[in-house]
Amino acid sequence: MPDADDQSGVLHEGSGIVEYISKFVLSVIAAALVVSLVGALADPKSTTGNLIKLVGGVFLALTLLQGFRHINLDSFFDRLEFYEIESESAAAFGENISAESLRAIIKSRTESYILDKARLYRANLTVEVTLSHDRIPIPVSVRMKGNISPFAKYQLQQLIENDLAISKEDQTWIE
Repeated sequence: MPDADDQSGVLHEGSGIVEYISKFVLSVIAAALVVSLVGALADPKSTTGNLIKLVGGVFLALTLLQGFRHINLDSFFDRLEFYEIESESAAAFGENISAESLRAIIKSRTESYILDKARLYRANLTVEVTLSHDRIPIPVSVRMKGNISPFAKYQLQQLIENDLAISKEDQTWIE
């Protein structure tokens, strides 16, 4: 199984794969040249010419098949399994980042919304919103601290309850 540090994939330097492929291609080209030269010397209408073409075709097919003899399929499947595991891990990591980003955005925007509404009532608050642990998090409680008049506090409580569905029981006020 490849190292986790091996980021260059199958064709990394020193693996011998590039050298092997170039030797394989050269041997196929050489075999094709030999077959075509011998075929050109033979009479195409004679039985010998047809036999030479047949033998040349078999020789070319064997040359092609010879190249596949050295392929280690176990190594290929090990690497394939490694990449499958790595891709699942990367997908899970990406989902976690996405979920945490979504949580941060919802929390930040909810807190900003409450602060903007508090400013309308000339209240200077600090706000901390708590989110649910659902797949798509929703605000479930809010903790507010600062100076606010009783009227503004009542109005803000109503607004939070109506607009954000956070009940008055889940709104904590620290004076």
